[in-house]
Parts: sequence; structure tokens; C-alpha cells
Amino acid sequence: MKSLEGLEGASNVKSTKKDEFELTLKPGAKLAPSVIKAALPEKYSVDEMRVTVTAELAGPEKEGETGVRLVLLSGQKVALANRKAKDENDKVEDVVAKLAEALKAGSKAARVEGLLVEDKDGNLTLQAAKGEGLPTANTEKK
Repeated sequence: MKSLEGLEGASNVKSTKKDEFELTLKPGAKLAPSVIKAALPEKYSVDEMRVTVTAELAGPEKEGETGVRLVLLSGQKVALANRKAKDENDKVEDVVAKLAEALKAGSKAARVEGLLVEDKDGNLTLQAAKGEGLPTANTEKK
């Protein structure tokens, strides 16, 4: 694979399966499908981006809003949503409610796994499959 020169903070890239790569980013690196896509050679595409992120856990930015979000060391804000059900029989864990409770109980950070989605305006949403509140924000991205 060609060097990812355009991707600041990339410290490790390895192939995990055919057409799948695992990328480890240094704390503070920008994290978004568009950033990764721009750094890749043209023959590669980013169909989906599954991540594990440890970051600051925060509540709503404005009064009257609900939900929780992550604030990355890069300053990026990532909205949290529960992952989508695979089919009508798939029971989806309410990870967002679990993290909201952790925030109320005093957690300052969270480790969350899921699908990172970027809308056309560059807003990020992490569709969480797993998550847990942590006492401090020792952050890392994978």
C-alpha cells in the first residue's frame, strides 16, 4: 500500500482481510471518512469506517438539546447514535442511554465502538455498537 502522506497522525497501517485495513492514529489526528479517503491512493475507496474511539464525553452544546457526544483531541465533535438494527429480529443495545447515565454519574470520557458516518456537511455521527463511560479522557483512536 502506498504511503499515507496526506494523513497526519497515521502511525500504523496493516491489512486485516482482503479489502480491509486497520489504521492506528496518534491522539489529536483528524478522524473522518473524507480525510482518510483523501489520503488514500485513487484505486482505494472508503465504503465504511468502523472505529474504536476513546474521547471526552460531553452533553448537549445548547440548552434544549438532548443526547451525548464525543469531543476528540483534534477538537472534532462526534454525535452519538445507537447502531442500526441488521434486521427486524436484531435487538440493538441502547448505548447512548448508557453513556448519558455514565455522564450524569461523573464519567469524563468514554470508549465507543461503531460505524463512523459523515454527512455532506462534514458532521460526524458514531453509530455505537458498544460503549462504556471512563473516569478520565486518556484518548486514542484506532
